[in-house]
Amino acid sequence: MQVIGAGELGYEVLRFLTQHPNCHGATLSVLLRPASVSSENPSKQKELDRLRQMGVHIVLGDIVENAQNALVQDPENSLLKYQIVFGQGRGVSWDLSTTWNHQRGIRATTAEDWAKDNLA
Repeated sequence: MQVIGAGELGYEVLRFLTQHPNCHGATLSVLLRPASVSSENPSKQKELDRLRQMGVHIVLGDIVENAQNALVQDPENSLLKYQIVFGQGRGVSWDLSTTWNHQRGIRATTAEDWAKDNLA
């Protein structure tokens, strides 16, 4: 299994998966930007060490850069636009009560709760 990024959400998903009984023996990897891995920032290095200690394999790549290059060839591709906006990690949020899902009674959940409900 591969998780895209190890920010707040990605790290918690990885932590949960490494502890989940249905995932024992599974190969877990995380896609990280090369700049994140080569950073000399001590806190970033500590995060990388924690991932390695959990047995998570680090894969280098940059979804945003790849999507931006692809968007030049296909400027109307909505999926690529979505990947760029959310992949940049600048924070995209909105009021839950105004979302399409909430207005239709579709429950919002955390990654940990989703994993418990769907991987049990």
